[in-house]
Amino acid sequence: MAKTIYKRTYKNGDVYQGPLVNDLPTPEGKYTFANGDVYVGEYDSMELPSGKGKITFANGDKYEGSVFMGKPYGSGTYTFKEGDVYVGDMKKGLFDGYGKYYINGRLHYKGYWKKDHKSGEGRIFYEDGRQFVGYFIKDKAYGSGTLFYAEDSEYDKLDGLFFANNAIWGTEYRRDGMVYKGFFKDGKRSGRGTATYSNGYTVKGYFDNDQIVNSRRITEKYINGESYTGTFTEDGHYLNGKYIYSNGDSYEGSWKDDKFHGYGTIIFSAGGKYVGEFSNGMCHGQGTEYTKSGHKYVGGFKNGKRYGKHDYYWPNGDVCYGGIYHPDGTSSGTITYADGGKSFCRWDKDGNAIS
Repeated sequence: MAKTIYKRTYKNGDVYQGPLVNDLPTPEGKYTFANGDVYVGEYDSMELPSGKGKITFANGDKYEGSVFMGKPYGSGTYTFKEGDVYVGDMKKGLFDGYGKYYINGRLHYKGYWKKDHKSGEGRIFYEDGRQFVGYFIKDKAYGSGTLFYAEDSEYDKLDGLFFANNAIWGTEYRRDGMVYKGFFKDGKRSGRGTATYSNGYTVKGYFDNDQIVNSRRITEKYINGESYTGTFTEDGHYLNGKYIYSNGDSYEGSWKDDKFHGYGTIIFSAGGKYVGEFSNGMCHGQGTEYTKSGHKYVGGFKNGKRYGKHDYYWPNGDVCYGGIYHPDGTSSGTITYADGGKSFCRWDKDGNAIS
C-alpha cells in the first residue's frame, strides 16, 4: 500500500513533502528551504530538520552528517561542488572544531577551525610538498611553529615564530648541515643572523634576501679556529675589521685584497703591539711599535721594518728624539736620560746600547 504524500508549507516559506508519522515529517520525505536548499533526514518534535541527514544546497554544495534546526551541527562531511571536502565538526552551518580539509582528494589541512577559518593548532599540507605545524588565526600561521620543506628541497625545516604565514625569526636547518638562526622577511633570511656550516665555519651578520650584506658588520668563524669581524667589499674581500689568529695574535683595521692596508693595530699574544699605517700586509708608513719589554718606537716603517727618523722610549724614562734607524737594524741618536743627562749612543732593535 502506497504511503500518503503530504505537502506542508511553513510560514517562513519552507516546504515539506512526504509521508507523515504521528503528524510529523519522516526521513522519507523532502524538506525544501525557502532559499532552495533541500534536506532529507531526521526531524525533531518541532518539525525542524534535526538529527542525521543530508543537505543539498542551492549552490550545488552537499552535506551529510548531524543537523540541528536545519543547519549542519556536530560531525559531518561537507562537499563543495568544485570537489573540495571537509570532514569534521560543524556548528551553526560553519566549520567549527576539529576537522580535515581535502583538495582534489589530497589532504590539505587537519586541525582546529573557528567559524569556517583555520584557527588553533593544526597542520597544513602545501601542494609543493611543504608542511606547516603550528597555530593558526583566521587561516594564517601565527606564533610558534615548524615549517617542513619538501623532500627534494635543500632545506629540511624551520622552527620559529610566524606572523601572517611568514617566518619572522627562527632556526632553519639545511640538509647539508648548515644551520641559520636569526630573522626572516617574506620567507627569506633578512636581518641579524648567524649561519653555521657543517665544517665549523660560521658567519654572523646582517642578511638581506638570503644573502649576507657585506657592507654591514659580519663575524666569520673559520674551521682553523680563526675569525674575522667587520665589513666586506662587494666582491667578498675584507674591508674594515678585526681578525683573530689561532695563536692569539690579532689585527684590527683597514684591509685591501685581504691584506692589512691603511691604518690598523696588531696585538701579539706573546706581548707587544703595533699601531699605525700598513701597505700590502706590512707595516709601512708612520707607526708606533710597543715591545713586550716596555720599549716604544715611534716613527717610520718600510716593508715591515723600522725605517728612517724616529723617537725611541725606554721603560726607565730615557728617550731619544729624532733618532736614525740603520739598515743593519740598529739606531743612533742623542739620548736624554731620566736623570737629565744626555749622550750620543747607538742601540739595537731591543734598545740595548752598542759600544
